[in-house]
Amino acid sequence: MQNPSLISPESASKVTLVSVSGLPDATGAGMALVLSQMHMPGCRAVLCSPVRPAGLPASVEHVEIAPLSYIEYSWFMMFVLWHVVHTEFALIVQDDGWVLDGSLWRDEYLEYDYIGASTHLAKVRSPDGEYWSPYFQWAQNLPEGHVATPVLNGGFCLRSRRLMRVFIDHSEVQMVIPAPDYLMKEPLKMRWVNDAPNEDVQLTGV
Repeated sequence: MQNPSLISPESASKVTLVSVSGLPDATGAGMALVLSQMHMPGCRAVLCSPVRPAGLPASVEHVEIAPLSYIEYSWFMMFVLWHVVHTEFALIVQDDGWVLDGSLWRDEYLEYDYIGASTHLAKVRSPDGEYWSPYFQWAQNLPEGHVATPVLNGGFCLRSRRLMRVFIDHSEVQMVIPAPDYLMKEPLKMRWVNDAPNEDVQLTGV
């Protein structure tokens, strides 16, 4: 039996459930929105994808977008998402992460610009400077004086419209991508230890 949602009507009017998929088949992303809507009644739902999936219910608005590569997805989330979200907040869901229990909602979440789960990656500040710690190494026995700030996952997260427009409204905030740390061969591929091209790293890590 589904637990009753604790989102108030006032808060629901401020939140849009959003899933962005650059794939030809966004059925999974659409289903994530449908399931999330069941637990977040009153929230608008928007699917951005090249093709509207068959059977997508009318409760989910579809916005046609061009196909996106992995990197282009991050650019869309940083520079374009605010065009399709007209509420104060967006709750991002994907085909591998959606709302499971609306009774865990708290209206106090809307006091923050970004809420996401910790990822495997963190920036660590030490007496000798900063470094990146991947694969949750930052969560295990950091040396004394080393403080980790994890990157917060963007795949399932709540973010404010103010944050969605940060690159638009604040010219001093820039996307920064250093040269790759490694070139992997066969096939040739770039690799960043800090996953710098990813939107959640840009928004919560660098």
